[in-house]
Amino acid sequence: MSRKGTKKREENSSYRGRNYVKEQNWGKTAYRRQRKQILTQKNIQDRLRFGETVRKTGYLRDDKRARQKRSHILFTDETWLEVSPKGNTQNQRYYTEDPTKISKILVPKYVIKVMVAGGFCAQGVKKLHMRSGGTVNVAYYKDKILPLQIYIQSMKEQTLFTQQQKFTFPQDVAPAHTAKVTTKFLTVWGKGVWPGNSPD
Repeated sequence: MSRKGTKKREENSSYRGRNYVKEQNWGKTAYRRQRKQILTQKNIQDRLRFGETVRKTGYLRDDKRARQKRSHILFTDETWLEVSPKGNTQNQRYYTEDPTKISKILVPKYVIKVMVAGGFCAQGVKKLHMRSGGTVNVAYYKDKILPLQIYIQSMKEQTLFTQQQKFTFPQDVAPAHTAKVTTKFLTVWGKGVWPGNSPD
């Protein structure tokens, strides 16, 4: 047999060997290491204090009253939505013999983004509130988002909250949420102890 034929047979054998190794179920899967923020002592104490408060106020019990309390929690937040997102090129892989056939990710020079605010509870989802051409600052949050999503709509929707006096509204520590004018606006509900860097 010629040297060329021997080399080709060795390459095919090596190729089949690699495929065999890849196709076998060895009982383990390769995963990327995940990052996790180191909690400070204050974070830990805040979480413990928050958990104790939740327990004492009856949210964790398995009775009708506790279920009503949990079902009357409205979770809300704001985030940017990109009209033409770039995507994650590390996660998008294509197996092909001709890389020129892979479609390009077309993005504009100036990315178009829309600020979206939304909320959900056990009974359903709130209608999204969109703001194009600007961020959600303190004034906009207090004058537009809070009245539209919380006071006027959510609390009066019987399909979402049958008992308004049990309504609970948690929010994170974004600047617009913790500003003095916002907390003053929400004084009627009081301020809780939602912990920082919470996984929730």
